[in-house]
Amino acid sequence: MKTTKKLTQEEFVLRISKSNPHLVIVGVYKNHITKVTVRCTKDEYEWEAMPQVLIRNSNVCPCCNNRVVVSGVNDIATTHPHIAKCMKNVNDITIYYKGSNKSVEFLC
Repeated sequence: MKTTKKLTQEEFVLRISKSNPHLVIVGVYKNHITKVTVRCTKDEYEWEAMPQVLIRNSNVCPCCNNRVVVSGVNDIATTHPHIAKCMKNVNDITIYYKGSNKSVEFLC
């Protein structure tokens, strides 16, 4: 039977800061399968993540990886304003990011 030692809060925070220097653990670490609140210092996005995922992967921020659109950070209006000017629906420029594979209408 394999037994693993549970990390303390300090051990977990140190481990994450070494492998993911742009992540800050905001919540309390309980175990490797209970989600913990994390903040990315690159874009200040905050989310709940599984500790085991944070330990295994160095680039897990949903905003940095364009899995979540954050207005003013990674939306089309912010990252590609020249494209945003050509979009027909003004709302689309803040709910999609470049490469989101969504169909939008453009002005002629």
